[in-house]
Amino acid sequence: LLGWDPKAKTLPISGHGCIASSASGIFIGQIPAVGVVARKGLAAINVTTGILTDWQPSIAYSGTVYALCRSSDTLFVGGRFGGFSQAHSGMVAVSVSDGALLNWNPGFSNYMDEVRTIIKSGNTIFAGGKFSSVGGYLRKGLVAIDAATLTVTTWNPIVSNGTGLPDITAMTEYAGKLYVAGNFDAINGIPRSRLASIDVATAQPATFSPSMTGNVNTLFASGNTLYVGGSYGSILGQPRTSLAAIDMTADTLLPWNPAISSNGFPKVLTLHTQGSSVYCGGEFSHMNGLPRNNLAVVNATGALQGTSADISGSVYAINSQGQTVFAGGSFLSLSNPRINNMTAFIDCPGEVQINYTGPGSFCGGSAASLLVAGGSIGAAGYDLQWNLNGSPIPGATDTSYLAIDGGSYTVSLSNGLACPVKISLPEFLTVKPTPDPSFASGGPLQFCEGGSVLMSAAHPGAGITFTWLKNGAYLGGGDTKTIKNTGSYNLVAKQNGCNDTSASFTVTAYPLPIASLSTTDSTTICSGDQVGLLASPDYPGFTYYWKNGSTFTDTTAIAGYNTGTAGTYKIMVMDTMGCVSKLSTSKVKVIVKQAPIASITAIGSTTLTSSTNVKLKAMPKTGATWQWTLDGTPITGATANQFIASASGDYAVEITVNGCTDTAAAVTVIQTGQRTPDEDMPFIATSGSEILTVYPNPANRALNISTTDSDQEGLLQMMDMGGRLIKSYRIKGYLTIDVASLTTGIYLLKYNSDNGNVSMTRFVKD
Repeated sequence: LLGWDPKAKTLPISGHGCIASSASGIFIGQIPAVGVVARKGLAAINVTTGILTDWQPSIAYSGTVYALCRSSDTLFVGGRFGGFSQAHSGMVAVSVSDGALLNWNPGFSNYMDEVRTIIKSGNTIFAGGKFSSVGGYLRKGLVAIDAATLTVTTWNPIVSNGTGLPDITAMTEYAGKLYVAGNFDAINGIPRSRLASIDVATAQPATFSPSMTGNVNTLFASGNTLYVGGSYGSILGQPRTSLAAIDMTADTLLPWNPAISSNGFPKVLTLHTQGSSVYCGGEFSHMNGLPRNNLAVVNATGALQGTSADISGSVYAINSQGQTVFAGGSFLSLSNPRINNMTAFIDCPGEVQINYTGPGSFCGGSAASLLVAGGSIGAAGYDLQWNLNGSPIPGATDTSYLAIDGGSYTVSLSNGLACPVKISLPEFLTVKPTPDPSFASGGPLQFCEGGSVLMSAAHPGAGITFTWLKNGAYLGGGDTKTIKNTGSYNLVAKQNGCNDTSASFTVTAYPLPIASLSTTDSTTICSGDQVGLLASPDYPGFTYYWKNGSTFTDTTAIAGYNTGTAGTYKIMVMDTMGCVSKLSTSKVKVIVKQAPIASITAIGSTTLTSSTNVKLKAMPKTGATWQWTLDGTPITGATANQFIASASGDYAVEITVNGCTDTAAAVTVIQTGQRTPDEDMPFIATSGSEILTVYPNPANRALNISTTDSDQEGLLQMMDMGGRLIKSYRIKGYLTIDVASLTTGIYLLKYNSDNGNVSMTRFVKD
């Protein structure tokens, strides 16, 4: 309780009262005086000081005020009264600002009419009570009034109560449904007793029919929950004593069931909610088995909150402004401070505690979930604070806290007003050290296949065990681990039930290149020749190691290698990562045959004379083949190891042994003087060669031959350089012959004229 006592007077036999709130004050009805100052039925009191304000409606009043409903600057007043300065009965409207009676009269004409409950929804004012007509329209117990035009609307559910008038005592509206309570037995001829809901649009009763066994005195809607207070023993077929909660979305009874009791049958006369707290006023002595004289606060679970206000007398009305709750009725406080008929209080938080089901110690780096329960947790205006070792934890104001440090934890709850701060019992937590899973590497984490890296736990110690993971799977234990394969690795350190996992590290084992060797050349060669070897793979930046037998002969940056050395060759390749292949399984065997060393020896002089020739001898002379050339052109038929030169020029010989050929250095033969043709020595150039002329020379197809003694006829003989006759012709001055069928080489032409002239020359067939 706050020490707030406006010393309100009340009519001890009325049993009724109402409270409405505004920004600076509260309005109370059914009050004859505040302190020593008279107020006829309506008064306004400062919410902070409890002092009566100057607000006083200009009315002459007699009767009873049952209901107040404030809408902006208008206060609608319902009751049973008469004698106002204007002809009003049942319901009036008063200015909140100055108390002036507004020129608004819905038309309750019978001074016996009673308006017991008023709500405003949109532009419609719903009034319920005990009356039979409003504004000249038949309206029994329930009427809808257009607030703008002050006229009765056509909305008219027919409420009946046997042969008497129905009496609507409480109303609330939710989702297009108007919930009404009171004394009635049917709506639109459909049986409905004491509590029902009516469709606001159609004025038809909904299917909701709770089958009350007793009276409903008050309704209060909070969200989708309808709280029902009265004096009854069951609702919707289930036992409830004077207090129940209904889910308005399905019109079903909720399990919420505070146990209310009294020496007689308990009555709940007024209800109000603030946040998750439900305020109950009326005539009762206990709630949930604990003393609560006529005023109690329960939460959304039905559990009691706060302590007993120790009030003697009935509580008729409850309302709130901010965190302050006002209660009015006909009562006294039996303890200090003493109050009369009206009081203000704050719903102070109850006991708070820490719910924690985990162990008293936990591993560093993990979190223990601490959950708060009890008190007014979650109610508007209450501040929660977590504390560690007696000091507030900055920012820790939620209903749960994740502890990462050891120590003594408490939680405190306050509302910043008159309530004492509630502090929970401490929860002691101990943090166990978590071992460090850091690691160190004994070398690079990238290497070639076949290599490895030694990984070590950076912080080994007594009682610490280590587990190595590869791609999340178990690899092995120990302080160290030799890693050979590509993968993502972690180290897990464990001690006293606490473990931690390192960041991942990646090891890469680069695959070795696969080397192979080939060639497109013949692998059998003559000395002086070479074989081209080709290595694979062929990539820029690779290095190639060439091996002949057991010896590495060369290193190159290209995949090709030429060799003239006999042996069996293999290859190794190093890629750009420095990874070296194994020795290739493919190989190339090179065979080198010795080529002959060709030479020519002149037997005697190399000068042709009129009486001598030149004899040439080739070396080697056995196991070989020979081909003599004159001025670089093969001499047809000159394939012996000796050759007798019959014409001047440069003579060479090509000598082939076992498929290998060498050409000897040329020997130059010169001619001096004239020679007489000799049939036995056809290779010796004769005199008179100037008689014959041949062209073109060399010749490919047609060879033109002419003689200077054109008036003479003679014999023309064609011979190879070995002196063998090929063909004979008769010529007189000029002749063209076809040489296309001849083998390429040097040929001789010998001319004998009929008058005895002799001439010899040569031509080349290309």
